[in-house]
Amino acid sequence: MNQPRAEIFNNTDPSLVAGIAAQIAVEHSMPASDQRNYTPHHHLYPTALNAAQFAQGLLTEHVQSAISAGNHAQRLIQRDSLLDVYSPYGFQMHLKRDLEYAAQHQFPVSLALLYFDSLEHVNNKYGHLAGDKSLEQNSRLLTASIGDVMIKNITPETPLARLEGGDRFAVWLVGLEAQDASNWWEEANHQLTAEGLINYCGTSSQTSQSGYNQASLFMHAEQSLKGTMSTNNVPYLY
Repeated sequence: MNQPRAEIFNNTDPSLVAGIAAQIAVEHSMPASDQRNYTPHHHLYPTALNAAQFAQGLLTEHVQSAISAGNHAQRLIQRDSLLDVYSPYGFQMHLKRDLEYAAQHQFPVSLALLYFDSLEHVNNKYGHLAGDKSLEQNSRLLTASIGDVMIKNITPETPLARLEGGDRFAVWLVGLEAQDASNWWEEANHQLTAEGLINYCGTSSQTSQSGYNQASLFMHAEQSLKGTMSTNNVPYLY
């Protein structure tokens, strides 16, 4: 029969008391659902050494679980809820890291901001489910086009994100200078237009000579996008 906890704590061995106290701390940190299905095991470990080892194992397991849950949550907020692309938060994180890497190795970088003009028309005429399908198709074609041109891609995943509002995309082109980025968009736009997907694009590039600045990169890409939209999709480069 299990000893009452009051009797256990009458044990004068401080290691045993510390071990069981650590176990109790773990139990109390559990969610209620886990506590209902949890069976204390301290009565199986009568020696101070075994109690301490058991408590250490429990603590290690729960710390690792917490770390794993935190990593999973971090991955979730870095990805878009609908498309297999980055969220704005995840994109900003990679952009910051990759800019530092590009500066260190003197890689050119280019940022493309796209406005998916077809989305509002599809939503209004066919409904939001059809709009979601057109977003997925637009995303797939963009992803494929990026894979064709990335010569110095230092990110393990496709550097594409959907930005706030849902009808804007950002494409991160590490290793491509301004003209390379323009050539990429000309080819990508041809493929998108052939599928009836109308996008406007603005680009911005930086090199080791110009220096690397995230805010400036976005500002110039935004200005380029506005210029492109005002000239009816004629490329307007920064």
